[in-house]
Amino acid sequence: MIKVLFVIWSLETGGAERFLVSLLKAVDKSRFDLTVCCLNWTGQWASELQEHNVKLIALNKRGKFDFSVWGRLLCIIREGRFDIVNTHLWGADVVGRCAAFVAGTRIVVSTAQNVDTWKMKSMRGVSDIEADKSLEALGDLDVESVEFSDWSAVPCVKVSGNKDSGTGVDQFSDSELRLIEAVVCHPMLASSQYVKLARISPNTLKKLRPVLIEKGLIREHVLDSAGKGRSKRVWEPLEAAKRLVEELRSGV
Repeated sequence: MIKVLFVIWSLETGGAERFLVSLLKAVDKSRFDLTVCCLNWTGQWASELQEHNVKLIALNKRGKFDFSVWGRLLCIIREGRFDIVNTHLWGADVVGRCAAFVAGTRIVVSTAQNVDTWKMKSMRGVSDIEADKSLEALGDLDVESVEFSDWSAVPCVKVSGNKDSGTGVDQFSDSELRLIEAVVCHPMLASSQYVKLARISPNTLKKLRPVLIEKGLIREHVLDSAGKGRSKRVWEPLEAAKRLVEELRSGV
C-alpha cells in the first residue's frame, strides 16, 4: 500500500481545503494509506475525511512564528515512512517541502493554489497557444472526456444578424478553426470532448464558446440528466460553420 501525507494549514472553509477533501474522499483506500497533517487545527471539514478512513493530525501551530512546527512535521514524516508528501497552500508548501526533503521522501508534490500577487513576479504566465501546444502529445491517448466541474454557461449570447459577416477563414485563429472543424466533423458531442478533438486547452474552449455562438457558427443544447449528475451541453454546427469548413478544406 502506498502511504501519502498531505500537508495543509487547516480544513476550515476554503477552495483549497474543499478541493483536498473532495480529492481524498474519491481516492481508492485499498491502494493508498492517507494521512492529512494540519499545521494549525483540523477544521470543520475534518469529520468528512474521518468518515472515509483518512487519518488526521493537528500540530496546533502557536502564533505567527512557531518554528517547532517544522521539527514536529519532520518527525511525523520520518516515523510515518511516507512514500509521497503532497503540500497545499504557500505556508504549508514551504514548511512541508523542506521537512520532506530533509526526511528523504522520494516523491514530493507541491499543489499551487491561491497564488498571491507578490509571488507572481517570479512566475511566468503560459499563453493559450502554449497550453494548446502542450496538449498535442495527448492526441493519440484513449481517454474519456468529462464535463468541467467549474463550467458556467453564459446567460445570454447575442447572435449576429448577418451570419456571413466576419466568418471567412482569415478571420479565425488556428485554435478557432480546429474547434469549428471538430464540431462540424463530430456534431452533438459533449462540449468537453472537443478539448481533445480540437487539441486545445479547456481554458481556450471556454473562451471560444461565446465567440462561436455569437457569430452563428454553433448552437448549444442542454440535455437534462434526469437527476443523474450534471446536465450535458452538446454543440450543433450551423450552416455558417459547415461552409467555413468547406472553404478551409478547398483552400479558397
